[in-house]
Amino acid sequence: MEPGLKTPERFRTLGVIWICFAPIALAMAMISKVRSPTTYYVQLASFSLVALAGLVCGIGALSDRPWAARGLLVLTWLAGVYFLGAPLILAVWLLFSAR
Repeated sequence: MEPGLKTPERFRTLGVIWICFAPIALAMAMISKVRSPTTYYVQLASFSLVALAGLVCGIGALSDRPWAARGLLVLTWLAGVYFLGAPLILAVWLLFSAR
């Protein structure tokens, strides 16, 4: 078990969260309004891979598979960087471009 997942309950809870989040991530990519078709398909492919990995690791967590813990932590960090890092980078860019 990974250091961040000290108890089996946390491990299973994170698995359930990713099972629920995977279709939402896929839907976000499908309804995206980017201008370039290439960007749309790259985004769709990457979000599809994350959704598939989330489903597989989530089911693995519910089945108490040891490999699922590392997968869930990697996916969680990846989502955190994407959803929290993008606004921070945008804020820094806006702060310095205003000068």
